Amino acid sequence: MKNLYVTLIIAACLSSCVTTTIPQLVIPESRTQFDGGIGWNNVGGQVNMQGTFFSHLVLGGAATWNFGPGPVRYAEARLGTVLPRHADMLTLAYGKGKCDLFLSFPAGGPDSDNMPDNYYADFHKLALAWNHEFKREKWSWGTLLNLAHYWGQEMFTFNHYGGHRDRPFQGPFRAEALVYFRLGQKRNLNVALGLTAGSKMRDQLNTDVPVFTTTPMFIGLGYAFSVKGKS
Repeated sequence: MKNLYVTLIIAACLSSCVTTTIPQLVIPESRTQFDGGIGWNNVGGQVNMQGTFFSHLVLGGAATWNFGPGPVRYAEARLGTVLPRHADMLTLAYGKGKCDLFLSFPAGGPDSDNMPDNYYADFHKLALAWNHEFKREKWSWGTLLNLAHYWGQEMFTFNHYGGHRDRPFQGPFRAEALVYFRLGQKRNLNVALGLTAGSKMRDQLNTDVPVFTTTPMFIGLGYAFSVKGKS
C-alpha cells in the first residue's frame, strides 16, 4: 500500500495540469451583444461564446481541450449579469469534464500489483466569478476572481492483474485570481495570467492524498470579437 500512495502522489503532480479556468473576458457594452472567441491556455485550446439579453442578462458557455498530461476535456454553461456602467460582470458557471492519465509504470517487484497503470476522473465544477475591467481608449486591463468547487469520481485500473478501483472525491472551494489585458484598436487580442489556490481535494479513503487537482497557474492567449446591437 505504501507504493500505491507514492504512485497517487505522483499522479497528483501529473494531473495537476487539469485546467478549467476558461474566462470570458469581454464585459458587454451594449443592450444586445454577441461575443465569441478562441484561445490557447496552458497546453490546450478553448472556445468561448456569450450573448447579452434584456440589457444586463448574459448567457454563455465555453469548452476546452488540454492535450497533456491528460488529455482533459471540459465544457461549461454560464449565467451572468452586467452591472451598471458596464465595468463589472457577475457570472455563475456549471461545468463537466473528464481527465485521462496513462501512468505507464513498469511491471515488476513485490508490490507491482499495487501500482495503477491508468487514472481517469469524471468531475464537475460550480463557480462564481466577478470580472472588473479598467477600460482605456484602445486597450484595457482587468481582474477576474473565481471561486470554484469541484467534485467527481476517480477511477484507477491495474492492467497487470486486470483490476480497478473507484472512489468519489470532493474539495473545498478553490480561489482562482486572473489578471488580463485586452489589446489592439478594437481590444480583440486577449492575454491572461492567473494563479489558483485552495485546500486539498478529499476522498473517502485518504484525505492526505489528493489525486485530482487543478493547475496552480493559468496562461492564456486568445482572439475575441463582438457583434453589438443598440446601446
